[in-house]
Amino acid sequence: MIKKTYRPIIFLSIFIPIMVALIGAGLYCFYKNLFYPDDDLYLWQIVFFAIVFLLGTLILTYELIQTVVRQRIELTDNEIFVPQNTFIKRQAYQFEVHIPYVEIRDISCEFSTTTSKKTPDPNRPKSPRSWAVITLKDENHRRLSLCYYTSKQSARILDDIISRCAEVGNVLNVPCGKDIVANCLKVKNNNKSSE
Repeated sequence: MIKKTYRPIIFLSIFIPIMVALIGAGLYCFYKNLFYPDDDLYLWQIVFFAIVFLLGTLILTYELIQTVVRQRIELTDNEIFVPQNTFIKRQAYQFEVHIPYVEIRDISCEFSTTTSKKTPDPNRPKSPRSWAVITLKDENHRRLSLCYYTSKQSARILDDIISRCAEVGNVLNVPCGKDIVANCLKVKNNNKSSE
């Protein structure tokens, strides 16, 4: 089996347009002030805009790198690996997980306001995250955060886990990834409508 790494594409679809807009606005203002100076625009305004532009670009770049580096699910030859998710001044919600394929008994999906260790999540006390819940043969549960993955990506990850389990001789009696994600979303929507 080939090692496969899944990274959330939702961040790229959000951050890249913002970065392009910031860089475009910065270049436009620089060009306009360089070639068509305006007497009404003071030096402090140009410096202020340059500082805001640089800080915004640096912060977005840092967040993008943090997301791409830390947010991932790796499917190796014999196990699932998810690194701990830690950002500056934020508490982790996804703790490091190693799950051998031969130990998996069941796979499901849920929405919860807790961390991967089932402790309360101080970062999102009222907004639940989506989790892939993997039940092991010894009845313990391991959770993988799927909150930054699209529904298609989540289904693809779950399908890949199911097929890798089958390749090592652990055939799971679970629905396909698309059905697991659809059932999870259906339960979430039913809970919202009953409130």
